[in-house]
Amino acid sequence: MGEIYDFQTNYIAKIEESSKLIEKGYIDQAICMLEDFLAVVKDPKIKQEVNKQLMTAYLLKGELDTCEALILEIKNQKSLDLTIAAHDILVAMFQGQEASAKQKQEEYQQLLGLTALSSKNLVELIYQLKTYYESVWYEMIEKKIQVLEREGDLETQLLVISDLRTVDSWKLQLFQEKFEQLLNQCEINIVKTMLFELLAQKDIECSVNFTQEQNHQTLITTTVNFEAFYATLEEALALLTEMTLDEVTREVLKQHVIFFYQFSFPFIEEMNPQVVINELAQVLFRMNLTETEDEEAVEKTEKIAGIRYKMSQYILSLSSLM
Repeated sequence: MGEIYDFQTNYIAKIEESSKLIEKGYIDQAICMLEDFLAVVKDPKIKQEVNKQLMTAYLLKGELDTCEALILEIKNQKSLDLTIAAHDILVAMFQGQEASAKQKQEEYQQLLGLTALSSKNLVELIYQLKTYYESVWYEMIEKKIQVLEREGDLETQLLVISDLRTVDSWKLQLFQEKFEQLLNQCEINIVKTMLFELLAQKDIECSVNFTQEQNHQTLITTTVNFEAFYATLEEALALLTEMTLDEVTREVLKQHVIFFYQFSFPFIEEMNPQVVINELAQVLFRMNLTETEDEEAVEKTEKIAGIRYKMSQYILSLSSLM
């Protein structure tokens, strides 16, 4: 009896502690603490309250499937209220399943025996919670976008883009207009290309203008518009693999080949992979990877002067960002 009494008197403090962790952004720690606490809770009412807090933590982290599974477990225990109903409907909404959300709302009206006033309260709660969750996500992503807007050092910006890759598409979609504006204002070619690729992979469509020298092009952020880039890069990296180089040199060249094509995107049609590798080796290591007898042929068949000019721009750009 003493153990159960202890839970009854302390579960509120445990929930408050998890709330403080969540406010500080330590959502994983809050989840672990709540899950550990649930493992020893016996009282059904206490368990429901802790589950509701855990449900909130899962949703804040964007773990929709986990949140949905927890709600199903609660439903199976016939332990429902407006908060649980609202979260179940919200999960469907965030998954883009509007028909399912509407169906769930109708089901809960019957399961909970809601009056017209109670049904109105449920709808209000759904949108209050939706506003809350979106505001938390908005703030978290906004901070990362602000770093990109400041156009600081390249390493920091690449880390931010790497972080954004772990964010669910449906959260990033909230920033579609901001991303489009950011892309069109971005003056760092490498960052612009990486952000374009990220949004294409997340199925977030933005119209992006590219201007380099006399070249102008407008592209939509779709993976189709990245196919030529991937094909050219794959060819370049395959060539690099076949070359007789020490591993350190190969890895440095590989990174610079990737950066160079990102710097040049989308104007890469005339950026012959063999010439690009040769020029990078010459600029970075004073290495000549082209046979002397072939140099004249390369000069005639490739617009090597244009690549050399682009290479000088790339090196200057990279130097200013490091």
